[in-house]
Amino acid sequence: MGIIYSRYVFNPPTDPGYSHTDPGLVWVVTSRQSQIPLLWIPGPEEASTTVVFLHGNMETLGNIREELEALASRGHVNVLGVEYTGYGLADGSPSEANTYADLEAGLEYLWKTTGQATPDTTILMGRSLGSGPAIEVAVRYPDIQGLVLLCPFLSVTQVATGRSLPGDFYRNDTKAPHVVCPVLVFHGTADTVVPIHHGHQLVAAFKGRPEDPRSTVRFIRVKKGTHLGLATTLGIKVYFRMLRSFFLMSSPRKEEGASGEHPEKDPSSSSPQGR
Repeated sequence: MGIIYSRYVFNPPTDPGYSHTDPGLVWVVTSRQSQIPLLWIPGPEEASTTVVFLHGNMETLGNIREELEALASRGHVNVLGVEYTGYGLADGSPSEANTYADLEAGLEYLWKTTGQATPDTTILMGRSLGSGPAIEVAVRYPDIQGLVLLCPFLSVTQVATGRSLPGDFYRNDTKAPHVVCPVLVFHGTADTVVPIHHGHQLVAAFKGRPEDPRSTVRFIRVKKGTHLGLATTLGIKVYFRMLRSFFLMSSPRKEEGASGEHPEKDPSSSSPQGR
């Protein structure tokens, strides 16, 4: 049964969208012996936070390079994109366990090989499929700075059938209460791939965490937002203002932006809910 669901979940594009010689690519070997590329995009000189980005299904690092470059420049952060085993130019076959190992390999490179960041200066950011490894690894590292989720799901079979069935995996719903760090969730009200009730129920699970000053959660309901393009629907300026506000709020340094401004929320474009 799990194999059937895996075929439903993992659909790598046939075109990687990038080549071995593209700038910023770094190759690492995971604990499961897959060779995968990482994409390192440094932010502005003053950047003290690094966002580790986990893309969605039917995406590769090549498809999202411009998005990650915008995240680095407009979010005032360093960015590390992680490719999944079996996606893009990475070898092997994709699986739940491999995505966890892929992310762990990216963090090992970031924290140990380069020393560019530590857990408390690292944000995990996952879109759709990427919410699975992002939540799993956030549980493993309670000191992680923060977690950003774009159109996340409760679990694989709950997307496919509306309920959890034998062979279910990426159980984000049962893992969410064990995440300690601050959480920011974006979900579109018109998402037909992962309906917004998945976002609502996950946020409820995050709100059920034990009391901890760090365990905050904010939910951004993007009006008319579909599965992709939430930033465009919300408004690029508003989207990055919200992200920067979260990056600053969750930072152990509580630094202001380089220009000294405090990012503000735009109540006209979304329906934020918080703890």
